[in-house]
Amino acid sequence: MHAEAHKDASDIKENVSLQNQLGKIDEEEGMISRGNKVHKDDLLYGLEDSPPWYLSALLGFQQYLIASSGSLSYPFMLAPAICMRDSDPARGYLISTIFFISGITTIFQTTFGIRLPIVQGCSVTFLVPIVAIMSLPEWKCPTEEQIIAARLNNSTGPVTDDEWSLLWQTRIREISGAIMIASVFEVLLGATGIVGSILKWVTPLGIAPTIALIGLFLFEEAATLCSKNWAVSIMAIVLMTLFSQYLTNVECLLPSVNKNGLTMKRVAIFKIFPILMALAVSWAICAIFTLTDYFGPTNLARTDLRVNIIRDSAWIRLPYPAQFGGPTFTVGAVIGMLSAILGSIVESIGDYLACASLARAPPPPKHAINRGIMSEGVGCILAGVFGAGCGLTSYSGNISIIALTKVACRSVINWAAVYMIMFGIVGKVGATFATIPDPVIVSEHTDQKL
Repeated sequence: MHAEAHKDASDIKENVSLQNQLGKIDEEEGMISRGNKVHKDDLLYGLEDSPPWYLSALLGFQQYLIASSGSLSYPFMLAPAICMRDSDPARGYLISTIFFISGITTIFQTTFGIRLPIVQGCSVTFLVPIVAIMSLPEWKCPTEEQIIAARLNNSTGPVTDDEWSLLWQTRIREISGAIMIASVFEVLLGATGIVGSILKWVTPLGIAPTIALIGLFLFEEAATLCSKNWAVSIMAIVLMTLFSQYLTNVECLLPSVNKNGLTMKRVAIFKIFPILMALAVSWAICAIFTLTDYFGPTNLARTDLRVNIIRDSAWIRLPYPAQFGGPTFTVGAVIGMLSAILGSIVESIGDYLACASLARAPPPPKHAINRGIMSEGVGCILAGVFGAGCGLTSYSGNISIIALTKVACRSVINWAAVYMIMFGIVGKVGATFATIPDPVIVSEHTDQKL
């Protein structure tokens, strides 16, 4: 009996061991079968997860703010090239149009395109050929001396607001036409599957330098904008680093509403909203220093420098096709814009792979990348039709936020797109964010890149 009992105990032990092994296998298979259910790792919300609507709305707002750094700065870099005056309210129209088109393209991309949590927005890649085209003799802006000389010689020159508007509108129509034709090429590359076919030659060895060069192009401009107030820039970078790297485990008591009523809940707010918190604190400090006149009238970190944009922006203004006139087409401008299209394609492929990795998703297959590039081409065509003055591509800054917040769900990006569309229509609300000082916006953007 003792031998039989020992045998039974041995059998039970083997069965338990086998069950444990099977359980581990089942668990591993379950983790594999879940695929994109990435909360098995260190992510708070995976690709297919849906956080509560209020949390999604806040996270989406944070994504919107990060995207807005590029969307707000682009018109200010574009305006001098197209002869738009500093006081022209059309700067607000450009901002609204860029937000509106970016929101539509983002939803199209997350729903029908690459279907990853990627935000679409204006790319500075397109600014290089635009500046080159506008530097040609026929497009150069008239200087004050030339305007005075034209008046003395009884020649025509931009004097009234309408004449100045016609000056920049003819240039943005040229840019829009070039972007539209070049974007058709991008759509064809994606629709025919050519992009997917050449992926084996588009390796990280080629993608990394391309993205690095595009990013390095921004650092000179970033340093210029940060130099407007180095103290504010350093403060914003320190806050961003502190919140995202050192206070991630700090929990704050916040009110929460559930079926039991109003309760207090501990939330790791710095882990979820590092960018939003750093922007809000930096912006608030600059606003306080502005109201108390600690910042002098010439200090470029003041929050009232762009109040005229809020004043001159309409409450409700729906962007519409050809709002600045019908596009014009020239061969030279189209060829120049094709270089930006090719650069944005290489950049986007790298962004797709990086986003999939951060979202703990499998590498996107060829057909998904083809859809993504085709969707970006459609977005660029829309940008040209509406006169946004730029082409759209994926925003790597918004992708990097996934690594900080550990949130990689598409629903958050769709909320960000809704904010873009809404603020693109409600001009006053969108223009309010233009009061964020340049050193704050650029510092947050630079810190993400680093």
